[in-house]
Amino acid sequence: YRATSGNWFVTNNCSAPSFSRTKDMGATWTDLSGQFRIPQVEAIRKDAAANLYAQTCRSGAYEKSTDGGQSWADLIISDGGPVLVKNLATRPDGFILAIGANDNLYRSFDNGVNWSSIQSPQISTSLINDRVYIDGNGTCYYVAYFGQYYRSVNNGDSWQALNFYHPFYYVEPAFHPNGDIYAGDLSIGYHYYANLDSTGYIEVPGTQFLDFYHFHCTNGGTVFFTGFDHGAGGAEILFRIPNGSGIPEQLPFSPI
Repeated sequence: YRATSGNWFVTNNCSAPSFSRTKDMGATWTDLSGQFRIPQVEAIRKDAAANLYAQTCRSGAYEKSTDGGQSWADLIISDGGPVLVKNLATRPDGFILAIGANDNLYRSFDNGVNWSSIQSPQISTSLINDRVYIDGNGTCYYVAYFGQYYRSVNNGDSWQALNFYHPFYYVEPAFHPNGDIYAGDLSIGYHYYANLDSTGYIEVPGTQFLDFYHFHCTNGGTVFFTGFDHGAGGAEILFRIPNGSGIPEQLPFSPI
């Protein structure tokens, strides 16, 4: 996760939980795990009311903090009974999109005070392993576990299936300000072109057998991504694509 200050934060998975920060583009890292009561955090979100949401390994669902992270409780949606939240996305205007543990898709327009169930684009399969995202333009995305992407420009009232297929459990997608999407599935980097509704591949000259690990798009349109080059003696590499187009540039990078 890249903060507006330019600092990067990294969380590890549940097998070896940690939470770290870098202020110098990855040259050095500070382990912040000790500042968490339970540092088993896989994702962090913040809504327009400054509430924090953390997906934890403890419950396999999201917890909510209303006091800046000093205390936490399970995020519950009341829908004929308490419903844990398996995945969610927030927007600066107070809109939240969430997938419940009961296989329902929900939305809230008031920072989670009130929730309503809406139709999911995936109507024939379980939803609890799917993901929802909201890009910097406020557009909603729904991604099925096996890779089909859907887009909604009306807060989930209707969904459009995109000509883009990517299993997010390898590499999380990143959304460009122009509507493009960047993602990878280890050995292949994908670039979805929104204006063409088509998908291309990211070519990185000078590398061999590159595994794509993480993508990030800035508000200005620059794309960052990391990879592991098996052909360079096992080196982790940081790249930048200015304005989201052109040949990737390698940057100095020293991992933990």
